[in-house]
Amino acid sequence: MALLDLPDTVRFILGVTGASKLQYVGHSQGTEIAFAALSRDPDLNDLIGMFAALGPAAYLAHVKSPVKLLEDLSEDEVHKWFGYNDFLPRSDLLPIICEDSMASTCEDVLFLLCGPDSGNTNKVTMATHRDCNDASGFCA
Repeated sequence: MALLDLPDTVRFILGVTGASKLQYVGHSQGTEIAFAALSRDPDLNDLIGMFAALGPAAYLAHVKSPVKLLEDLSEDEVHKWFGYNDFLPRSDLLPIICEDSMASTCEDVLFLLCGPDSGNTNKVTMATHRDCNDASGFCA
């Protein structure tokens, strides 16, 4: 995606719009793709006026979670242990654990996976984790 998709998409958009530069907003994997594309294709840097990197997924230096232990595993090893699907697939268990009456249990599970940060956790975010546990955060 970084090698072909992003550079081709940027050039296509600029060709259609006639603009000389575009503004790029990436989130999570979108930031990772942009960082890789911009480092591999120096000409691409001249085509992007501003790059907003929201929630970059590639930098693990400050992660305070057992998930950090996975950074030394190869991609094949990660897929061997966790498969190729969602890391937190939809299940009947998460809504039960994250009921308002069990908010502290839900918080403990999230802290185990994501690292402790009670300053960013409240009943509203608990409901979001319970009801919208896809990577995109989309609630259907």
